[in-house]
Amino acid sequence: MKVAGNSISTPIHKMKKHKIILSLCLVLAVLSISYLPCLKNDFINWDDQQYVTENKLIMEWSGGNIETIFNSFYMGHYHPLTLLSYSLEYRFFKLNPLIYHLTNLILHLMNGLLVFLFIFLLRGEVLTSLMVSLLFGIHPLHVESVAWISERKDVLYSFFFLGSMVVYLKYLKTKGGKYYFLSLILFFLSLLSKSMAATLSVVLFLCDYLLHRKFDRKCLIEKIPFLAMAFIFGIIALFAQESSGMTGPKSSLSFFKNIFIFCEVLGSYFSKLILPIKLSCLYPSVKGIEGPWSYVYLPVIVGFLITGIVLIILGKYKNVTFGIFFFFATTLPVLPIKIVADRYTYIPSIGLFFIAAEGFSWLYRSRTERIKIIKIIAATLLIGILGTFSYLTWGRCQVWRDSLSLWDDVLKKYPNTPIAYNNRGEAYLRKGDYERAIANYNQALRMDPDYKRANYFYVNRGTAYLMKGDYERAIADYHQALKIKPNDANAYHHRGTAYLYKGDPERAIADFNKALEINSRNAETYFNKALACEKTGDLKEALESYKGFIENVPPQYAAHINYAKKRIRELSR
Repeated sequence: MKVAGNSISTPIHKMKKHKIILSLCLVLAVLSISYLPCLKNDFINWDDQQYVTENKLIMEWSGGNIETIFNSFYMGHYHPLTLLSYSLEYRFFKLNPLIYHLTNLILHLMNGLLVFLFIFLLRGEVLTSLMVSLLFGIHPLHVESVAWISERKDVLYSFFFLGSMVVYLKYLKTKGGKYYFLSLILFFLSLLSKSMAATLSVVLFLCDYLLHRKFDRKCLIEKIPFLAMAFIFGIIALFAQESSGMTGPKSSLSFFKNIFIFCEVLGSYFSKLILPIKLSCLYPSVKGIEGPWSYVYLPVIVGFLITGIVLIILGKYKNVTFGIFFFFATTLPVLPIKIVADRYTYIPSIGLFFIAAEGFSWLYRSRTERIKIIKIIAATLLIGILGTFSYLTWGRCQVWRDSLSLWDDVLKKYPNTPIAYNNRGEAYLRKGDYERAIANYNQALRMDPDYKRANYFYVNRGTAYLMKGDYERAIADYHQALKIKPNDANAYHHRGTAYLYKGDPERAIADFNKALEINSRNAETYFNKALACEKTGDLKEALESYKGFIENVPPQYAAHINYAKKRIRELSR
């Protein structure tokens, strides 16, 4: 009997293994095809300058720079591994956008495979695992995380996040200590990529719950290192936001108003995961009780939570409970931000996709004749959904082709968005189309002249006038920008440049000095100040300014560096 048992079980085991391999290949193929347009995309003017194209921190591969990356905050975040990945790419490929997009795509492909392995280790079913990984991989809501180079932190932290969960489940099945420590290391790497990874410590408890693991002292003790790291990086994230002023003033909204806003944000994610229409890289502000959708989303979200709690109490349908609380737990860190953004659904969506896949798998396994027709309808619907999502993802990738196509898309769907007009104006400015740039800046200012970022609108419009040669209007806009934000180094720098071009080097130097008091690392300010000092005959100050320029300029500006070195030699004689 023993021999017979082996002869039967081996082919079954091999058949399941073949299904897994075929499923993984299918995931890779479908995801690769859906996201193929990303590889033709360029950098965009939505954080790509700060993170890559103008980021001096990533442009010099040295021990000092790497130390700085790990010892400092950047743009209100602490994500050294993300910056390190950019630095590696820049070292070997400079500013070739194909490489940066390819890295994001590869990480997303790996994440799709890890989602498959994670669900398979949880449920042991190929069909459920395949469904979740395909829905995760090709959903158009995830295009932002993949097609946006600056959102590298999302796909990178998710890679380590999912890897940590996969290895943790391996630890539960084998009781091998090496898997536990590997899971801990991967969690640490995930936190170094993005602080949102802290939610993993909660997800591990959910995995224990779904696997019917007893919640005892051992279960709690093994989570303590995860909880401790999550707490530490949570504190670091708060310090990072405070260091950049991202926390803003304390909210004056009431408790119930905040609840309505949170429900509207969650409800928006829920609805877009089911029906991904009018997707955008920028959405209108959430209004809470003022918005009619708040009254729809509140009972839906509360109903989901109550359902999950009731199911826990009854001890039934743990798969549904797991999916509900996975979604809520992994979304929780971004709720205080009170904005809707596609990228925030990247990991949380797995919870809702899991519930949908479990429902379909239940139908597929059912042997009842009455629901055979339902199974056919469900299978047809699933194929249609996957095909539609893949098509929408292909088109959404093309929206991220360049800055103009991105902001055209936003304004087509949400025309009352001043930031989009400002950013589209900047895109036209970079193309040398000053008239269209000015028209977009005008529209942004007309829509919201008292907006907190209006000083940027004035600075940008002033720059368009400056590039056009209309120095008087440029200076007037910089004056207006400084009325709104008196300590704006950028406005002082550009107004100084306008004075320099106008032929007033004394005023130019005064503005450049003020700009350098606020930001002493702006290489362009040093360079322009040096030119102004030469015009006034202050050659000593010009020499020091050229030196300041060389110390702060990114290495990509070789021609300007050579010119500065030449002038230093000439002025030092």
